[in-house]
Amino acid sequence: SICAEQPATLTSPLDQSEREQMLQDFVEFARFMTESADSAAEDAIPSTEGQRDFSIHVSKLLPWPQAEVDHFGCLHAVIPGPANAPTIAMLAHVDTSPQFTGKGVRPIVHREWDGSPIKLPVGDLTLHPDDMPALKRVATLKDTIITASGDTLLGADDKSGVALLVAVARRLMSLPQEQRGATVELVFNTDEEIGLRSAGKLNFISEHVVGSYTFDGETFSQVDTETWHADGCELKVHGVSVHPGYSTGKMVNAAAIAAHFASELHRGAEQDLRIGTPATTADRQGFVHVLSVRGDVGSATVPFILRDFEEDGVTARRAFAEGVLQRVKKESPSAAVFELACSNTYKNMKSYLDQNPQVVEYAVEAVRRATGVQEVRQGAIRGGTDGSVLTLRGKPTPNIFAGWHEAHGPKEWASLHEMSMAAETALHLLSLWGKSGNSNKSEL
Repeated sequence: SICAEQPATLTSPLDQSEREQMLQDFVEFARFMTESADSAAEDAIPSTEGQRDFSIHVSKLLPWPQAEVDHFGCLHAVIPGPANAPTIAMLAHVDTSPQFTGKGVRPIVHREWDGSPIKLPVGDLTLHPDDMPALKRVATLKDTIITASGDTLLGADDKSGVALLVAVARRLMSLPQEQRGATVELVFNTDEEIGLRSAGKLNFISEHVVGSYTFDGETFSQVDTETWHADGCELKVHGVSVHPGYSTGKMVNAAAIAAHFASELHRGAEQDLRIGTPATTADRQGFVHVLSVRGDVGSATVPFILRDFEEDGVTARRAFAEGVLQRVKKESPSAAVFELACSNTYKNMKSYLDQNPQVVEYAVEAVRRATGVQEVRQGAIRGGTDGSVLTLRGKPTPNIFAGWHEAHGPKEWASLHEMSMAAETALHLLSLWGKSGNSNKSEL
């Protein structure tokens, strides 16, 4: 069913039945294996068929007025609003990070959580509110918390976003068209976790979109308007493979050389505070991050990433990596061949959003109305969103919180309260745009 009870208005808070349905949807979604694969070819979008299968599942979940799954496995669902109302887009990505396994996720629902430490059943992991400020914030709310079981991630990044947008759709379809505020195109897109791949390709199926928003943020009540400037690099090392019993003076072990480069890059970045690694930096400090070492004697690769909020900071880190490579070359056999390639993955979206203030202003006001937080923060996210790419493509897209925390690992958890607040933020966005008088003729 759409909703057990007709909501009074577009922007009424979610009632208990709507919250329960959103929870059930999320738990079902979390069980789907949608882990993306960064080893897949760049043009293989989606990188895993599980993502497409999930999009097809969601396309059949509701009687969407208009829905299609595109070539990239992204589901586009359009719910029309009043005649001549503007159209906005809302996005959540369906893939989960390959940094930790998303296979066999077993969500655990902790209803009316009392604020005590949460012991996960597998392994020795415990979620302590004293160690997790976001968890401590909801500890007095008798909130419903969802965790994984200890041996997988939860996938709330960003299936909480998917679930809350489905809740928005259920609400909208329970209302007469003229009461929906604005037309909305919901996009559930693929391969966000491996370089925002689909965001660089997808196109909205609606002809005119005046504003768009991702629901993929961690910080409650925050609107993310700034992201990393991000480069991705890969070092390829070509060695000489010879039978190990007869390799004296001949073998050149590419795997060992690649491992040495990775170690030197990490160690040097860790020791130089101007460069940094993820574990040694915070706030607005950038870093160099080695992702893996792959290969064998004949050939090996080292993918790594460079991050800073300023382009100059990324350029400095690229120069640092090139300096490490030159030292490793001098220490390696002359027969070793090295290839280093770096390219931009996405840019900091802030300057572009500053040129389109209405999109951000409505997000801030919608968060204020939904959460009651008067001083809504416009923040910088130490990461990227699909909005980073969409904004540079001329579709300014700030990011809104989605209720997930501690992503990409076994301690990931989600808050039903925060998911509900995010869904209500989306409904207020539709109301604000509907009252703006901004017709589809003035699309961005």
